[in-house]
Amino acid sequence: MNLLQTTVHKHLTSGHVAETKKTCVVKGDPHVKMWSQTDADGARLGLYGTYADYWLVNTDQLKVMGRIGGVSYAGDMGVVKGTAISGSLIANKVLIIPPTNNGDITLDGVTISLPFVSTEFNMTVGVTKNFQTFPVMKDRENSFTITMGTKAEILINQDVFQHLQIMVDESIVADDKGLCKVMCRDWFRCQDPICDLKDSLFVTKHDQCGEEISRVKCNKLRLKLATEDCKKLFADIGPDEKAGKVGMGIQNCIEDCCSARDQCPDRNVDGTATCLIFGDPHIKGFDTPKPDTATFSPTGTHYLVKSDFLSIQANYISDKLIKAQIEGIAFTGALVSDAGTDGKHRVIYFRPASLGSGVFLDGVHQMSCKQVEGCADPNGLFYDDPKGHFNITYGSGDDIPELLQDKRPVPQRKNVYTLTFFQGAKFLIHEGTGQSIYMGIGTRLLSGVTGECGNFNGIASDDGHASVMTANANCVSQADIFIPDGFECLAVEIPTGCKKKKVLTPFRKQCKRHFNLTGSNKDMTGTERSMLKDCMQDCCLGGTCPDKQADASDEAY
Repeated sequence: MNLLQTTVHKHLTSGHVAETKKTCVVKGDPHVKMWSQTDADGARLGLYGTYADYWLVNTDQLKVMGRIGGVSYAGDMGVVKGTAISGSLIANKVLIIPPTNNGDITLDGVTISLPFVSTEFNMTVGVTKNFQTFPVMKDRENSFTITMGTKAEILINQDVFQHLQIMVDESIVADDKGLCKVMCRDWFRCQDPICDLKDSLFVTKHDQCGEEISRVKCNKLRLKLATEDCKKLFADIGPDEKAGKVGMGIQNCIEDCCSARDQCPDRNVDGTATCLIFGDPHIKGFDTPKPDTATFSPTGTHYLVKSDFLSIQANYISDKLIKAQIEGIAFTGALVSDAGTDGKHRVIYFRPASLGSGVFLDGVHQMSCKQVEGCADPNGLFYDDPKGHFNITYGSGDDIPELLQDKRPVPQRKNVYTLTFFQGAKFLIHEGTGQSIYMGIGTRLLSGVTGECGNFNGIASDDGHASVMTANANCVSQADIFIPDGFECLAVEIPTGCKKKKVLTPFRKQCKRHFNLTGSNKDMTGTERSMLKDCMQDCCLGGTCPDKQADASDEAY
């Protein structure tokens, strides 16, 4: 039991009735749970606005001021970068608590050490628990608890910026003029920003005072999805809540999403579907647990993904019998950019090593990190879209776990591009003699999806190709090709020998051994029989075979 709880207990047991407590929470960039809101509402309403000093609580008995400043690493957001406390509860002295490593805690200008005990208040340091569910909140050891008898308690959970929970007697906040009581009517320009030190509790200059937080204009797709998510977030607001508060909260939420802040609810929307295409090529579709289907598609341009928001095309090139490896991957659609006047979107093209490597945006070659002088970070930023749709990094990385589940010997890759879209999609493109691609796509971006990765209907059996003879379902017509160097599919004649059981039999033993399969076909599951057949056919056709030991020079698996 802490000091406040102990005191309240004594107060209750001595025959007095304790006052109802009210709570205000200021968190993140920053969001406010006002006195009038319940804990279930969460800290939904935001300050934003101009960097300045703001009254969070402003009564005769208690004054709490927050210094709102920017932190660039968090997407140009405004946070609490210092707290000042005063009022008659602490004899009108001024307690200033800076964030971590930004100065000493002072009382009327004199440095104090913790724990601090006085007749007006006590202040301790220790672990402050996450006092409300919030995505960026963590328990922090260097956090403070400030108690003012039974009337008020302030928790400051802090690091380079601060989160506050202020709990006080209801009577104290009846005439409050701070942002815990008075709603910020203009959600982007909150009332009464203070930059003149004569009006502030702080005694040092606010270096950013008067600067306005940069607003990020939503692209059309982001705005559409953010609006849907934010309306859902506020759908549970009761009928007694004011419409203006809900409208402001939704607008504030949309701003979070547009500015790529962690508080955007899309961080927890739906799930992620994965697809992997590698080798000659093998595919783990959206609905399948691992890559157990050999495609052996015709050469030419194929849709890997074709949905309402994103299209991905790849060129399949054959260099040995019907083995078709990926050489060239391109992206377009609403996820990549807003549509131009011609109705088309930008095209991101990852050119294969056989054509000289590199990344192209609408035909313009982008310099890779390894070619830029001073690019020391092996996973350095390669390209950052100025419109905020995506970024690309380049570096080395381990092979994708799904490849290991397939038990095929694959080397570590040194040439890996990571393409990340803000709206919930991430792609790893491994570059070698051929290319492989790993996809993690937010499920809501897969509406109407078709392509080599499947239709995302939860049924694995209708993904992939029934046989090497039917692997042309996702070929792209000449009129729809947007990938550079694309071409219409060309049927490749499958060698007759590899269709015959007697030709495949010599490979059966090593494939069974490789996958730890025993017994006859009837003793195996359907998946095991499919894996065995694929492996035997791979061996016969010159593809990935257990007796082919991959090493650093074997880029095509």
